[in-house]
Amino acid sequence: LVKFLSKRLQLGYENYENVPYRIGNLKATAVYCFPNSADKTPKGKMIATPLTEPRTLFPDAGIFIGRNPSNEKNALNFACKAGHNAEQHNHNDIGSFTVFYAGTMPVLDPGGEVYTRRTFSGQRYDSKLLNSYGHPVPVINGQLQKTGRKSEGKIISQSFADEKDTLVIDYAAAYGLKEIKSLTRQFDYDRKNNSLTVVDKVEFNTPGTFETALETYQPFVKTANPPSFVVGSEERKHISVSVIAMSDGEKVPLDVSTEEIDEDAMARKKPTRFSFKIKEPVKEALVVTTIKAKFP
Repeated sequence: LVKFLSKRLQLGYENYENVPYRIGNLKATAVYCFPNSADKTPKGKMIATPLTEPRTLFPDAGIFIGRNPSNEKNALNFACKAGHNAEQHNHNDIGSFTVFYAGTMPVLDPGGEVYTRRTFSGQRYDSKLLNSYGHPVPVINGQLQKTGRKSEGKIISQSFADEKDTLVIDYAAAYGLKEIKSLTRQFDYDRKNNSLTVVDKVEFNTPGTFETALETYQPFVKTANPPSFVVGSEERKHISVSVIAMSDGEKVPLDVSTEEIDEDAMARKKPTRFSFKIKEPVKEALVVTTIKAKFP
C-alpha cells in the first residue's frame, strides 16, 4: 500500500520501489500491480497531496473531506459520508461524520469493534458499534438505520468556496420508514470561523420522535442552556458543541443524556454517546448542531 501511494502521490519513498508484491487475492493484485491512474503521474514530479487541498470529494462513495490549509496547527477539519448500508465490512452509518482538531478527534465515528464470532453472523448488527446507534446519526421513531443496498444517502446539493463548503445529503431511505416524508442532513464547514454546523431537517407524515447523537472518546464537561458540552482538556485544546431544535418556528426542549457504549468485543476504551432527543412528537423539526474550535 505504501508503495502504491508513493507512486500515486510521488512521495519519493524509493526504498519501496523494489519491494516485490505479495498479494493474497486477485482484487488486490489488480489494484496494486496492474497499470492504473497512478502511472499517469510523471516520474519524479511531486503532485499536491490531499493534506494540502481544501477538500476531497469521492462522489461514487459519497465521502467528503474538508480541510483548512491556511490554519493547519489549530484547524478544525472534518469528514462525512453518504453511501449505502451494504458496503464491504458495512456499518449502518449513513450521514456519519468525524471532526479532527489540534491532533485529536473530539467528535467522531467510534469505528469498528474487535472481530468476534458475532461480527460475521446473523447477530452482526446487534453491536452498537456496527448498527447506527453508536454513530453520530439520528434515531427516528425509535428506529435505527436499516441494512441493505436500498438504505442509502444521496448528495443532493453541494457548494464549495474558499471560506465555506456546504454539502446536503438526503438519507430518508436509510431508515425506510413510511412515516418519514423527508429527511436531509446539511453540513456547513466554515473555515473562517473554524466551525462545523450540522443541520438535520425532518418532516413526518404523522407526528414522530427524533433523536440525534454524537460520540467522543475525550473528556467532556456538560452545560445546560443550550444543551451543550465542551470536549477536551485545556492541555489538549477543546471544542464546544451545542444543539438546538426548532419546530413550527419555535424552539422546542430536548432531553439530553449520556451513555458509555460498552461492547464485550471492544478492546480499547469505550466511547461516550451524547443523545439529544426532542421531548414531544413533532410533525416537522430542524435540529442544529454547532461544533466550534476554541481557537479561531
